[in-house]
Amino acid sequence: MNYKTCPEFNQFLRYLLIKSAPVLLSNKPGVLLRLTNCGMVAGGRKYDLFCRHRRKIPGLLGLECAVLRNNGRESLCLFFDRRKVVDRLEQHETGNFFRALGYCPSTAGTIFRELLRRCRMQDSFPHEIGILLGYPLKDVAGFMRDASSCSVVPCGLWRICGDVAESRAEMDKFRMAEELM
Repeated sequence: MNYKTCPEFNQFLRYLLIKSAPVLLSNKPGVLLRLTNCGMVAGGRKYDLFCRHRRKIPGLLGLECAVLRNNGRESLCLFFDRRKVVDRLEQHETGNFFRALGYCPSTAGTIFRELLRRCRMQDSFPHEIGILLGYPLKDVAGFMRDASSCSVVPCGLWRICGDVAESRAEMDKFRMAEELM
């Protein structure tokens, strides 16, 4: 099948572009997507289409892709901009945060590889993945410290700890990118 003339694949690619728009159009480092064979996009065959065109998709999106989980029915994929990931992980406060969690942050690459390893090896996802998804450090750290002290905002993308305005501004920026795309 030629992916350039496949309507299902083109619909799936549009879906990926919209969902990864906050990475492509803003300073969000990455987006986590669950690709399954159910739902309304691409005839519900997102997993099949991803598996079939996996090597082409990162180049078409202009992003890298790390498959964090794959059980034969669905994939959990991190689509990311390596430069933005490195920039985020090289921030002093972020390095201290990861150090406190037992990471040996000699470089941003070391932290990134260890975080991906932990995502792949643990039954539940390490909450620090929020850093790569563009969540403010205060919200990720606050949630990990005491989730009950965080605010759940209507239509929020994550729980907010501390200043709501700052976090809402980030959420709005991510939503605006999807709308623009």
